[in-house]
Amino acid sequence: MCMTNPLSYNFFVPVELCKLALSTNLIFPLRLYCYLKGSCAGKRTINRSDIATIAAELNCHPRTVTAHLTKLQHLNWIGYIPKSKYYLIRGFDKIGSWSSRSGVEFQKSYLDNFKAYTASAYIGYVANLYRRKKGSVERNKGRSNQALPHSGHPVATRLISKLLKISLGKASLLKKEAKSAGFIVVTRSFRDTGVPCYEKKFYKKTFPELAGRVRQMKSRLVIVDTDLILSTLRYKRRRKRERIRKGIRGNCVTVPRIEGRPIKGR
Repeated sequence: MCMTNPLSYNFFVPVELCKLALSTNLIFPLRLYCYLKGSCAGKRTINRSDIATIAAELNCHPRTVTAHLTKLQHLNWIGYIPKSKYYLIRGFDKIGSWSSRSGVEFQKSYLDNFKAYTASAYIGYVANLYRRKKGSVERNKGRSNQALPHSGHPVATRLISKLLKISLGKASLLKKEAKSAGFIVVTRSFRDTGVPCYEKKFYKKTFPELAGRVRQMKSRLVIVDTDLILSTLRYKRRRKRERIRKGIRGNCVTVPRIEGRPIKGR
């Protein structure tokens, strides 16, 4: 039993947590964690009736909910107090030390396509990261790219595979699921060779390493390049937990954590 606030499902998940889930096969335990986090204010009881309700909402078997609940306890993402029978849903900064403060917006509707959501969250983050780096290089060179259309940034499937430490086939499947769910827009990219189509046979023989990527477009040969990725999700820099804003704008203090002593007014 818990007091549910519909607005509590709108929060930002650390991008590195999505990466961890994708790399270590924790997608579905993370799905349950996000559900529980949005369903209460940090603690709740979970009885058989609650497990049946959760299973119905997540479209899975009650045994699956129980198994993932146990997994979350082993991961120390949630705690349990036997005396009060309350489950404690730990905060994002309690369950891991994230080197990046980037977070991706989560909504309850994303639970229906959670695997695609986590994949899109990280793939989109990588695309945004490389786009910012490229923009920084352009600015340092004194160039302006403001007039260029923002159609995404090239992110190779091989790069996704390398960063997540998964197979190339699995990385390709994640990318397809993310696109199918509408969380990312994938635009095919081609590089013009300037070679006329009638030279196709000679071009393939001259550059055998590019033979499988040669295509005909209008009257010229083009090379299939890396797909451009544009995320439709919203990203935000998450605030540090130890910084608490006061009434005066721009003024904040660091409050030391005191173990075992509740903070009044919180």
